[in-house]
Amino acid sequence: KLTCAAVSITSAEDAPEKIDHAIRTALREKKPAYIEIACNVSAQPCAAPGPISAVVDAPASNKATLDAAVKAVADFIEKHEKPAILVGSRLRAAGAEDAAVKLADALGCVVATMAAAKSFFPEDHPSYVGTYWGSASTPGVNEIFNWTDSIIALAPIFNDYSTEGWTAWPQGPNVAVLDKNITKLHGYAFDNIHLKELLEALAEYFKNKPKKDSTLVQYKRVHTERTVETTGKGDDVLTRADIQQTLQSLVTPETTIVGETGDSWFNVMRTKLPRGARVEL
Repeated sequence: KLTCAAVSITSAEDAPEKIDHAIRTALREKKPAYIEIACNVSAQPCAAPGPISAVVDAPASNKATLDAAVKAVADFIEKHEKPAILVGSRLRAAGAEDAAVKLADALGCVVATMAAAKSFFPEDHPSYVGTYWGSASTPGVNEIFNWTDSIIALAPIFNDYSTEGWTAWPQGPNVAVLDKNITKLHGYAFDNIHLKELLEALAEYFKNKPKKDSTLVQYKRVHTERTVETTGKGDDVLTRADIQQTLQSLVTPETTIVGETGDSWFNVMRTKLPRGARVEL
């Protein structure tokens, strides 16, 4: 599960094809690839590689499928009054972070990130409300997602950890899952399309239509206060709130926060990120 491709090269004749496959897959999936070269062939000459574009250029989305997916998702959004966007942890690998912002601008609804997608959506965006993680959500986020009548999930990974033991798992006919290369919603499944292209097309479709901002209006109406944690002074016992306050003061737009497992995830979720700061969990 650590690599997206693995090749074993035992003859020089096969080397170009296998190496290109490993590199192409690594670039597409944004994950490591493993290349094993037998020691008895490692010094042998092989054919020169072809144009680099054959490796780095991604195949285009199927046009007919993309058009059908745009129509189906647009119809899904239009028939609901209270949509919300949920950003998942495959959004970055899909190269669709900017496209997600465009869709949020066009719809005007609330946007939350899953825990492992922290920093994948700008936290200074007017539609951003925090982390959705069941009872561990940012204050007010779980409530607004329970109030919504539809969820547009962008490249999510749903497992027992991300769904708080499957208790906060968006599913059913009111959930559209727009993943990296496949889109699924009630009664439809469209593959061989790029998420970035789908989101950009949806943003273009909705940009001049009335905003679907009911969830954002409701969130601002009922969630008017931010909880302020009390920190110690002088010789007071050091608390998590003290550490959190110090961590927050160190974060800049150039910061990357690395959070290991356990409590560090929850501390990272509480950290407010300026635009440009990143999180790796």
